[in-house]
Amino acid sequence: MLTPADYDVIVAVGHPCADIETAVRHWIETGPGLRHFVMITAARRSNGDPVPLEAIPLQYHNSPEGRRLQRLGLLAAPLGVERPDYGAIPRVLERRQRIHALIDDDRCPVPVNRARFDALNWVEERLLRWLCSLADHP
Repeated sequence: MLTPADYDVIVAVGHPCADIETAVRHWIETGPGLRHFVMITAARRSNGDPVPLEAIPLQYHNSPEGRRLQRLGLLAAPLGVERPDYGAIPRVLERRQRIHALIDDDRCPVPVNRARFDALNWVEERLLRWLCSLADHP
């Protein structure tokens, strides 16, 4: 693992638009924010010697695996961690109930393909159950 004495390391940060190089100290201080596609792809010392990525603590990589472990609370998140908005679930359920009431009403102003509606309803129910299970285990 890198220690503060080893901060002469330059990291290559991969991004879909362009790769950049920055000092690992700067990366550790600022990080990528919550940008999913910006992560460390390579590292080298200022003299050009390669540094294995394993030498950089995983919490600074912003890799899919690191972010997953941070969301589960199994890895420190010094750069910040994304958290789903579980507060949206009640709003989704309320909206869903209003839509169902409207469609089940014979006076619905919009023609509804009942088979499609039932299929989408089935998918929506599974997704909401999954979201609720995540909310129970943040």
